Amino acid sequence: MLLRKILVTSLTVAAISLPTIALADLDTYNYTDEDSSVKITNDPLGYNVCSYKLGQYTPKRPDASSYSFKHVPESAVRAVCDRMLIGGVCEADIYATKDCNGNVVAKASLNLDTNTVTVINVPQPSGKQYNITASGSRVEIHYAS
Repeated sequence: MLLRKILVTSLTVAAISLPTIALADLDTYNYTDEDSSVKITNDPLGYNVCSYKLGQYTPKRPDASSYSFKHVPESAVRAVCDRMLIGGVCEADIYATKDCNGNVVAKASLNLDTNTVTVINVPQPSGKQYNITASGSRVEIHYAS
């Protein structure tokens, strides 16, 4: 039950529900000095819980010359989005905090048929700007230049 409420990040953002479709793990690389968390926005049961409350977030990088990494196995991804059959897409908001507080820095979706993450960055009203990209099931969080 706990994993059913997780969206990782990472993500980030992900998942699949049809057993005939293969799903890969999700990997999030965080190149910023802020933790990152996600909240599912299209859970038909209305949970929409922050990943941090379920023990899942991508930590900030340890120093300016490296990154942090969060690996989310297929089983956790599947548990999170198993109910997300609305249009075949699992959707989430991404935050630059570990507890889903503050502004949404990006919106992400995972196409359950193709296991492809799509990210739309959200310009911030002030302060740090972020550039979150995705390639397949790999998500990277950077500062915008």
